[in-house]
Amino acid sequence: MEGDQCLGTAIEIYHMHIFPRYEQDGFAWQEPIDTKNAKERLSETRERIRDLIS
Repeated sequence: MEGDQCLGTAIEIYHMHIFPRYEQDGFAWQEPIDTKNAKERLSETRERIRDLIS
């Protein structure tokens, strides 16, 4: 089997998140309770990140 083949399907991209963990860090993967305003919150978050890194 080729390195980029898995059960006959080419894998074109692999995406992974790495979260550093520390004792008592309070990290939790939670879905938002309010999903009605998700697109607006996503835009707001994008702008906040953009402001922080520029």
